[in-house]
Amino acid sequence: MFFFFGPFDTAGASIPFQPDSLADVPGLERLPEVCEKFDVEITAFGSLVRRLAFHVLRGSGEPLPDLFTLVPFLSDIDLCHSGKTEQTPSIRDAILAVVPWSECFRWEISSEADRQRFREDEANLPVIPLNKLRLPTRAGTGIEDPHGAAEDLRQKQFRLIRSEFYERSTLRREHRDNELLHAIFFLELLCAHAADLPPESHPGWKPCCELIAQARRPETWIALGSSAYLRMRLTYRIKAARAACPNSELWGKLMRESGLAEALQPGQTRRTDQAATVLASLPSVVAAIAPDVLPLISGCHLGGGVFRLDEASQSESVPMGKAAWDEIREMHVWPEAFSRRPKPELPKEQRIVAAGPRIGFIEGQAPSGGGGEHVHVEFALRKEERQAAAGFPSENLGVLAVLSGAENIGTKRDQWHSYVATPPAICERRIFRRAAEEITLLRAQVNLGKLLEVFPELLRRTGLSKANEFALQLFIVAEEEEEPSDE
Repeated sequence: MFFFFGPFDTAGASIPFQPDSLADVPGLERLPEVCEKFDVEITAFGSLVRRLAFHVLRGSGEPLPDLFTLVPFLSDIDLCHSGKTEQTPSIRDAILAVVPWSECFRWEISSEADRQRFREDEANLPVIPLNKLRLPTRAGTGIEDPHGAAEDLRQKQFRLIRSEFYERSTLRREHRDNELLHAIFFLELLCAHAADLPPESHPGWKPCCELIAQARRPETWIALGSSAYLRMRLTYRIKAARAACPNSELWGKLMRESGLAEALQPGQTRRTDQAATVLASLPSVVAAIAPDVLPLISGCHLGGGVFRLDEASQSESVPMGKAAWDEIREMHVWPEAFSRRPKPELPKEQRIVAAGPRIGFIEGQAPSGGGGEHVHVEFALRKEERQAAAGFPSENLGVLAVLSGAENIGTKRDQWHSYVATPPAICERRIFRRAAEEITLLRAQVNLGKLLEVFPELLRRTGLSKANEFALQLFIVAEEEEEPSDE
């Protein structure tokens, strides 16, 4: 049975700006044109609809938030359409063409037919009601709420409902699902929307802890060891949960009291051989569960458990300020085949204010779709970076992406040969609290298109034929406001 966030009221007052359809969301107004062109209905689900529902239930009277608010760091826009699977690439292209700034977001677009196997198995899976909200383009529908999540929102009491039939799950047997993932989803929900409440106050806390306790069984690690897909999902969900957490105290508390830190730490007693092998292959997961502020790096999964980026890369010190780019570019060779200028210049109104970690990357073809290959990086700003970035609003921050390659023979590496790009990017600062200390984090969401895919071969064609080591570094650039004219 479906319930709807129709024109209902909270505390006796109607909720203003209730979305009538997905087309009411700022930025998605032209989706009906795509629906009409392909004779389909498009439905959003996942975190975008959940954040929208939180906004509606607050009843603040503010307009609906846009995509930049609804799709934060390490988030996607999840859409499904009612057409045929073979229509998906054309529908995706049409959506990206009509949504303003679509290149700034990661898109996961599929057909209802693609999701059929999941729907058939859904009764056997754990349920988090707040993650089951849906919003279609059909006018008058509103937010579909099949599991009564509106009450969870009103009471701020979140549920995780276990299934008695999980052992029957086809997805579980095929190593496409694991109960541990549902527990981490729940922790992410607490970090994002209930940081001010004790975790044990939620009805879903006990089931969450039970699922994590069960994850210590050998079957869990056998499944993770057998499935690159599960390992990829585990890596991503842990990072998304940490990214949603506002302070180290809450993160540490959730990791300890849920049992997740112990379950995922290598070297614990009762550790199976399978668990040790899996954790050794996922250093970024182990790093992310620690309450220390370490860079969060997320890129694409190339398949077979292989990730594009070295997600355990660390930050390094680089020059700051107006003259910084002159120093940085002297550290690289800039092949003339990439640019008419021997050394790329920074416009005079721009300055380097921060530098992300130098991230190693490997060759390979990225999965198709999603509107380009996206990289998400979060790192703590050093004192000099905080000072350099002070006074610049987030909308005045951009990214210079430097792709580099070198010949590395044994312990000797040649100088970096590099190319610089100015990709579509979203930058924001975030305060992360650790005890009495406030740490400023810089988040960059960057769409590199096919640059990571084609750069190695292009570099070899410039003469560096034995290039075998590649790296990406994101430099955060601030643009100064123009002085108003006296005229």
